[in-house]
Amino acid sequence: MKLICKVAMFLVLCVILIISVNAVEQQVFVLTLNYDNGVVSLDGIFVTQGFFNERTSSEGAYKLEVISFDGGVLYSERFNFNLNLFSSPLPEWFDESGEQIYIPSAEESFIVLTETTKELVIPYFPNAKQINVYDEIDKKLLEIPVLQFADTCGNAICEPQESYESCQLDCRSGSADDYCDGVADNICDPDCSVFQSLDSDCIRAAKTKLTVIDQNLKLFFTLVGISGLLVTAVVLFVKNKHRKEEMDRMNKMNRLY
Repeated sequence: MKLICKVAMFLVLCVILIISVNAVEQQVFVLTLNYDNGVVSLDGIFVTQGFFNERTSSEGAYKLEVISFDGGVLYSERFNFNLNLFSSPLPEWFDESGEQIYIPSAEESFIVLTETTKELVIPYFPNAKQINVYDEIDKKLLEIPVLQFADTCGNAICEPQESYESCQLDCRSGSADDYCDGVADNICDPDCSVFQSLDSDCIRAAKTKLTVIDQNLKLFFTLVGISGLLVTAVVLFVKNKHRKEEMDRMNKMNRLY
């Protein structure tokens, strides 16, 4: 009897050891979906430390895929929403002594839900861009962006979730990365506002532009002034010529009379 107990304890310890080895805490996506009369929607998603148990079953009406930045499938899984619940037994199914005297049908044993939620634990991938959810005919129902959780710094590509602030290895100073770095690098950062004086290069560029505009305006008005003087001179010349011709004509007529 003691030998049997020892063997049983050994087997239990082996099972516990196997479970503890397989259940290693790691970073995971925790995705929660809502189901409402056939309509699937996102309830929430976050990244945390947790345990992921790989599921080998290919059954399930719905499917999700984790998609990388280059469009590849990093992970795929099929799943179902749990819509059937066991109903509570009714008192009339039992006699006075507690013995069950009535066997309910399948319809009486289950409650079919029209609304529920599903929580899915998915392995985390640092280069994941989005999670797609499909229905039973592989029609895409949801595109869930997860690039805000990505960690791709160091791959020489300035990803949408990166900036010069978060990853100088990938995003150079002065690039359009939704972050005004304000570095004096002779590049006017397109993400900086000149009016907020956040980038000296933008201010210098703006001053240079204003100087050029001012010079062009001065040149324009100078040319306009010169043109005006020339036009005035021509008008006066023409008037004087006409006046002289008129006086000559009148003097000629006076001599005739």
